[in-house]
Amino acid sequence: MKKITLLLIILLLPSFSYAGDGNELLSNCTKACKASDGEDVSSSNYFGMGTCMGTIRGVIDAGEIINISAESRGYTKQNLYCVPVEMSTVQATRVVVEYLKAHPEELDRQDTVLIVWALKEAFPCK
Repeated sequence: MKKITLLLIILLLPSFSYAGDGNELLSNCTKACKASDGEDVSSSNYFGMGTCMGTIRGVIDAGEIINISAESRGYTKQNLYCVPVEMSTVQATRVVVEYLKAHPEELDRQDTVLIVWALKEAFPCK
């Protein structure tokens, strides 16, 4: 169990050190979606767009790692969310953006928390 905890800390440390809020996440992810659609975002914060997508992918991967590790050790899977394997990071980013737009009252929360909530709402486990 110590190895699992250490692995999660290593995987999530970059997103925790960044610790943006929902406003920043919404701004950066919206621009990332526009860039993926081919729109001109030349005056945008490329680091922020990359951080948005990297943090979303990290949260998705962390959830999967938690489940695989728990199951392989005989523990109960957590199943916070069940993102389809074929979902791209861009598609997941669009899901998060839609969640943030629908819940503006939560934008003061930490970005990783909001990503988990968005994924949980969009992809509940059955």
